[in-house]
Amino acid sequence: MRKFLLLSVMLIVCASYTMAQKTVTGTVSSSDGSVMPGVTVVVKGTTIGTVTNSEGEYSVGVPEENDILVFSFIGMKTTEVSVGNNTKVDVTLEEDVVGLEEVIAIGYGTQRKGSVTGSISSVDSEDIQELPVLDA
Repeated sequence: MRKFLLLSVMLIVCASYTMAQKTVTGTVSSSDGSVMPGVTVVVKGTTIGTVTNSEGEYSVGVPEENDILVFSFIGMKTTEVSVGNNTKVDVTLEEDVVGLEEVIAIGYGTQRKGSVTGSISSVDSEDIQELPVLDA
């Protein structure tokens, strides 16, 4: 019985050691130095991730030292950073400039022009101005 108990304890200790994660923290800011809330931070190739808080800060558990953190935000270039031995990783995201003619506003979001598979119609500002104004 003692051998079984000792073996069980050893297995639990070994399993917890192999599943240990390192916590990586940091701040995400834009190229002008302002903090960025709502940035997605994901460990590449996994479903482990988080979102930056209102101060642009994040904290995420990283399983291995050679993992890569992926930082993404709408309108910014996606950035990948190798964790290594670091426990604090601060990132500055750069703007991703997209020409206005390449983006199409749709009823529930935006899509790149090449991604649209349905029909599209447009309304000129002159047409809108000619519409009667109904006063309620």
